[in-house]
Amino acid sequence: MSSEKPESSARPSIRLAGGGLSLVPPDRKYWEAIRVWESDPSESHLWTHRRAILYDEEFARSFEQRLRHYHPWYFVILVGDAPAGFVYAYEIEPNDSAFVTVYTAREHRGTAATIRALARFLHWMFSIQPLRVVWADVFSYNSASISLLETAGFSRSGEIRRARFFQGEYHDLYRYELERAAFYERHTKVLDRDSRRR
Repeated sequence: MSSEKPESSARPSIRLAGGGLSLVPPDRKYWEAIRVWESDPSESHLWTHRRAILYDEEFARSFEQRLRHYHPWYFVILVGDAPAGFVYAYEIEPNDSAFVTVYTAREHRGTAATIRALARFLHWMFSIQPLRVVWADVFSYNSASISLLETAGFSRSGEIRRARFFQGEYHDLYRYELERAAFYERHTKVLDRDSRRR
């Protein structure tokens, strides 16, 4: 893995709007919502092994470090004016590839807004870097994320068997991928329609 940061690694300062939702930079006014989501043990198992519950100041220090060093491309998903989730990239290899994670609160899962949020973020990523492919890792028990990724056009490219012991049994970790050409083949019409709604 390269230790170099992508040229466009600065925290995003733009607003990605369209289709009834917005992706906005992670300003401090949204940090409490993110802290609550990440501290909920009934939710955090969906994307991480960490089981930490951080208080306000601890979270602020940790989150600032993550934005600076690990998640330079991070957006909060808004439905209307209310935070509904987040999406970010990591392990960004300039001009080649990146991993993506998306989280939405329970009430927004399985909705068209979630798919549009992911599509708009991927379009932004492909626009600022000539990425060849985007990957996502998801545990086999996370059926909502698997459905989202497959609906967005990702295909399963590999797996690690018995990658995690959770709730009394082992679960696989799936690797999904979406190439640039396949993304635009699937989403260009939706992106164009969302752009006209701004």
